[in-house]
Amino acid sequence: EWEAEVRYEQNTSERYLTNTLRGHLDFNTGYAEGSTAAGARRQRVEPRSQYIADKVELTMPVGGSRTLKWSATAAYNHHPTRLLTAADTTQRIDSDDIMAETTLSLRQRIFGFWTSWDATASYYGARYSDGTAFLTRYSVAKGMVRPSASLPIRDGSISVAAPLTLVSMRLDGRGMTTFVVQPEVSLRYKLSGMSDIMAAYSAAYVPQTIGMVTSCPIYTSYNNITTGSGELEAQWRHMANVIYTVSNMSYGLSGSIMAFMSHNRGMTLYESHLDGIIYRREATGAHYSSTMLNLSLRGSKTFDWAKTTLSLAAGAASYSYRMMIGREALPYRMTTYTTEARLSMMPTPWLAVDGRTAMTSSRTGQKGGGDVSAVTQLSHRLG
Repeated sequence: EWEAEVRYEQNTSERYLTNTLRGHLDFNTGYAEGSTAAGARRQRVEPRSQYIADKVELTMPVGGSRTLKWSATAAYNHHPTRLLTAADTTQRIDSDDIMAETTLSLRQRIFGFWTSWDATASYYGARYSDGTAFLTRYSVAKGMVRPSASLPIRDGSISVAAPLTLVSMRLDGRGMTTFVVQPEVSLRYKLSGMSDIMAAYSAAYVPQTIGMVTSCPIYTSYNNITTGSGELEAQWRHMANVIYTVSNMSYGLSGSIMAFMSHNRGMTLYESHLDGIIYRREATGAHYSSTMLNLSLRGSKTFDWAKTTLSLAAGAASYSYRMMIGREALPYRMTTYTTEARLSMMPTPWLAVDGRTAMTSSRTGQKGGGDVSAVTQLSHRLG
């Protein structure tokens, strides 16, 4: 296994330039004895993954309060795989992907607040082959202009951005081009000398990966096959969060409350069935939306004696999604509750004690009734 890195850096009053080149080459081989439906098998593993990546960054002042930044990144990855399957065959899938991106940014101060203009061009290309022919070719090219501004307010700041993006996707000779706006907004505000609050929202248009769009059935394990949609698809991801923090160093107290929401639209709906001893998972062509909600609380108190810190935490999460059952997309929900207590202390310079107790309880079931599966885990650790 070889791994190398070369870095060049130039730092002057006129510019700051860095160039980092990385590479990795794997020659490892492993052997093992395995048991399959056909009997005992001697297995050999040769993870021949390879990659090379180069990143260039340049920062330079261009007069007044303006700063110009330019960056460029390129990477190539090669991942060959061989997998013994339940069908008593060996699957060969060679995965190659290339990524390139360049960004030019201009930052300047206008009427008392900072503004930035970012122009980005990127390309991602991936392909699957079986050593003799290409099974899937997939690429995503993007051109983006991202204007943003940061406005200071009393005891805080507001930041807004509106990336304007042209997305071009191609899959096995077919193409699709889309223009999207992906808004971003955030607020930071200091409520007092001991507490502050931060809130943020963003929306992102995310093309699917090659593994999701390929129509080629691919073994992901010994007896699991996944078949993608064979279509050009993307998801919309909406995320929002609010974080409130408080601390009083005089009394050794600190705490936080965090609320998080994520809503995904355009997720691919899969159906699964057992074919003999092979578990098949296939895209149906239908789509659904999922929502995740999370609330967490954390507090801690430090004591002078033995440098002791007591921490308590609790959280609740809910994930709503759909599952294909009998050719019908049924709504499901998974809820999770967590609690944790932790005590750490150092009574002497050569002795440290850390103890943790945690409980996690989760329930999964169909909304409105049906079977519900519940799991509760309790763990203790002392170190």
